[in-house]
Amino acid sequence: MTRAGLAGGCVALTIIAATLTGVAQDKPFVPVGDRPFVPVTDEMLWKPNPADWLTWRRTLDSWGFSPLNQINRSNVAQMKMTWTRGMGPGNVQEATPLIYNGVMYLPNPSDLVQAIDARTGDLLWQYQRKLPADLGKFMPVFAINRNLAIYGDKIIDTSADDYVFALDAKTGALAWAASFVQAALGTWRVESRRRAPRHPRPRRPLRGAQPPDREACPRRAAATGGSSVSRLVDRSIP
Repeated sequence: MTRAGLAGGCVALTIIAATLTGVAQDKPFVPVGDRPFVPVTDEMLWKPNPADWLTWRRTLDSWGFSPLNQINRSNVAQMKMTWTRGMGPGNVQEATPLIYNGVMYLPNPSDLVQAIDARTGDLLWQYQRKLPADLGKFMPVFAINRNLAIYGDKIIDTSADDYVFALDAKTGALAWAASFVQAALGTWRVESRRRAPRHPRPRRPLRGAQPPDREACPRRAAATGGSSVSRLVDRSIP
């Protein structure tokens, strides 16, 4: 496995996968490439499979909690690193990857999106958006790419030059792209004028507590992936 080059001498963060020895698998292993792709639905976003992480904070109530219990106090000492991979070039690494059906979808700086086999660390595909050469004149920290969204068979992202675009989740091919503001205006100025209040985060549940009733929380749009995408789907922009 090759590591991505580092630009300007900046050290990229790495993603580390860990395995737990002596823990039996519930189902026989099927390689990622042999698994059929099931489109992501509203219901899957509301109640994700325990092994999946489909939104920025995993669930639409933003708890950021995983219900997996294979790793606990009695066996955590058995964990060991199984692979590591350098991330894309950039001096600001703030990514939260998505996980779906064994594939890690990773946002890298400057609109580099990668799909990685979460079990092996192998690169399945990557997409690099071409950005304007003078973008730095209008955007102070345009390289930041914190999060993605997944819906249907698409990976959705917002670009540094103020486009929202969708990639085929299986191949990484560009499906569509649409501009939502002129990059020369500076997104940070537009956002500061149009900021709307966010729904307050519910308190974290006690151990064994159930998620709140679906009608109790205002329903977010299906494509919510975090701070960048949620600006488009969560907020009312006149």
